[in-house]
Amino acid sequence: LASARYGGKPALKHKVGGEWVDVSYQQLDRTVTELALGLVDLGIEPGDRVSILSHTRPEWTYACFATFAAGAIVASIYQTNSAEECHYVLHHSGARAVFVEDAEQLAKVRAVEADLPALEFVIVMEPADADGSTISLEALRERGLGRPQAELEERVDGVTPDAECLFIYTSGTTWPPKACELTHGNYRAITSALETQDIVRVDECVYLFLPLAHALALVVQFLVLDVGATIAY
Repeated sequence: LASARYGGKPALKHKVGGEWVDVSYQQLDRTVTELALGLVDLGIEPGDRVSILSHTRPEWTYACFATFAAGAIVASIYQTNSAEECHYVLHHSGARAVFVEDAEQLAKVRAVEADLPALEFVIVMEPADADGSTISLEALRERGLGRPQAELEERVDGVTPDAECLFIYTSGTTWPPKACELTHGNYRAITSALETQDIVRVDECVYLFLPLAHALALVVQFLVLDVGATIAY
C-alpha cells in the first residue's frame, strides 16, 4: 500500500562509501517482495519464527517486512548480545531462520547452532561474509524471483489482526528474558494512534539509530513508512 501511495519517493536513506543513497518506496516494495517469496521458497510457513541479528540498517527493515509478508514472526535479537544470549532467543522462540549482519554476528550463531535443533537457515546480509553453509541476501532474493506473486498475495491475505508479528525480548535483568508477543493489530493500532498526533509528516526525514530490536525503534519504523516520510540509517 505504501508503495502505491508514495512510489518513487525516498523511503530509506543510507550511506554507501560516504555518500547518501536513497531507496524509493517502489524499490523497498520490490526488495521485500522478493525476499518474502525467498522465505516461502525455503519452506517458511505462517507462524514460523525468523530472527534478525544486526545493527540498524536497511537490510533489517527488508528482513522484517519480508518476514511479515510471508506470514511469519520476527524474533528480534540485540546486536550486542553474546553468543549465549543469542542462543536463548533462538532456542526459546524456536526460530527456523535467522538473518545475520556479517561475520561477527555469524560467529555467534556458529558457536551455538549445534544446540538449536529448530534452526535450518542462516541468511547473511553482507555478501562477502556468506559461505557454503549460509544463504546470502541476494541469493534469497533470487530464489524469490522464481516464485509466483500470487503466493505472496495469499500469504498477506491470510494475516489477521490477531496474528502474531513480533516476539520482543526483555533485557533479562530479572532473568530469564521474557518474550513479549505482539500482534499485527497491536502495531496497527499504535501506528494509527501516533499518526493522529502529527509526530512525523510526509516530507520529513527521521534519523533512526536505536537498535531495531527495540520496541520504540520498531514503531518509529512503522510510523515513518506508513505516513510516507523517510528513514535515514
